[in-house]
Amino acid sequence: MRKAIIGLLQTFFDMLKEAHEGRYTNEAYQLLLPSASVIQPLTRSYLANKGKELGLQVKVGDVIVVELTHENEKYMLGVVTKAHYKHSGEDIEVPYMGTIKARDDLVDVRKFEPMRGGSTVFKLCQQAEKHFPVFTDDTRKILAVGDLKKEEVRRGRSEHARSEDCHGFEYAAAYKLKSAVHAEILTLGNAEEDPIEEVD
Repeated sequence: MRKAIIGLLQTFFDMLKEAHEGRYTNEAYQLLLPSASVIQPLTRSYLANKGKELGLQVKVGDVIVVELTHENEKYMLGVVTKAHYKHSGEDIEVPYMGTIKARDDLVDVRKFEPMRGGSTVFKLCQQAEKHFPVFTDDTRKILAVGDLKKEEVRRGRSEHARSEDCHGFEYAAAYKLKSAVHAEILTLGNAEEDPIEEVD
């Protein structure tokens, strides 16, 4: 058993050495790293750091999951209308977000809201107050194509005539969020508070 473990370790280090020398592709080298990494606890700071990384990647038209500070609404979906930028000028108060200060990293979104409480069927909000900036570090997920699907709904002729869109999403349509994605979003609320460091 001891010889087998030593053999596995030797193989692992040989692969690392070869990767460092350029004998493996970058992708192959990356595949080695998780086996040697420590599991990262899901803490508030971890989510914020990962959120900022995601927020810098989003493109106009992406649908993102954003964590909110709102008392009765912890998360929301929004379609990105303006990619990453830094706020300049005076501090501003933004619904759902709080105070935005100069040089804060932001993206602009138009909010989706559930058809009713707890529903996984959403409509895109057309009101001006539902279009606002969000902090990049509050970004929790970029939805994949197919995670939010348009539902076929019967509409009158007048509704068809008024139908508009925002980066491909219709205000008059309903959109169904995949159950698995909804469940994943709910687990984000289980993040632990960061440990308080004791000062001697």
